[in-house]
Amino acid sequence: MPERQDADIDGFGEPPEWFNSRVHEIWHYWNIKRGDRRAPDRADLDPVLEIPSLVSGVWLLDVVDGGTRFRYRLIGDDLHAAGVVARTGEYLDEQPTARNSVRTLAGLLKSVETATPYWRCGQPTLLHDQYIAGLEFIGLPLTVGNGRINMLLNYTYFTRQRA
Repeated sequence: MPERQDADIDGFGEPPEWFNSRVHEIWHYWNIKRGDRRAPDRADLDPVLEIPSLVSGVWLLDVVDGGTRFRYRLIGDDLHAAGVVARTGEYLDEQPTARNSVRTLAGLLKSVETATPYWRCGQPTLLHDQYIAGLEFIGLPLTVGNGRINMLLNYTYFTRQRA
């Protein structure tokens, strides 16, 4: 398991133990809902009722165009408060980037292909407000009625700069 450092880190599976407890909570929620399947079905989840303390950091992406693109289905309040300009229905790859997001997009694509959670921490790749010092993110694959991974349940925990 990688150790915490200042550089961007990403990987697959369970997030590192030093990730924020909220990231671990949503990973455990997903894992329990998954059971013995590759990934849970979206219909099995009810975050509003089952994990209400995390809902503001949740965002959903539809997997579209044969698994090559992602479209925002839902964007939690924490993301808008952090300055994310995306709106529901827009594509992830059309958002203004603060840094190169190719590595993150590749991680999300691999998550869809392998039905494995993708996590990363470090500086935001999409444009955020300047007071965001860093983030911890996890993308959790979901099926929608057909056994194929066609949605990602995502959670982002933001670290804000101290005044």
